[in-house]
Amino acid sequence: MTFTLRLHQDDPVYSKLDAITQQLAQLTVQMARVTAGQAQERNTMSKLDDAIAQLQQQVEQETTVEQSAKTFIDGVPTLIQNAVQQALAAGATQQQLQALTDLGTKIQASSQTLAQSVTTNTPSA
Repeated sequence: MTFTLRLHQDDPVYSKLDAITQQLAQLTVQMARVTAGQAQERNTMSKLDDAIAQLQQQVEQETTVEQSAKTFIDGVPTLIQNAVQQALAAGATQQQLQALTDLGTKIQASSQTLAQSVTTNTPSA
């Protein structure tokens, strides 16, 4: 069974249907704007996530480099001390090796000063 409804433009139902149609069209436009805004927000969040991941990677790389540098700097005085001991065992005098001993002492003091400075100037969490 099929029903056909014929309305004249002067009929109040026709004007109400027209108003509803216009409201639906406006809602469709608003919904499209919301959807576009959501897509833009997802895009922005994705870019932000990428930037955070890149920053985390850079921090990890810096930390690795800093740890390597610290290990090297902390190890130099020991290397110097070992070299001095070997030279003394081979017949060198303490006087001949004094400049090298002083250098190891200076490096160790500088390393400690640097560590203290970093600790002092690092804000607490």
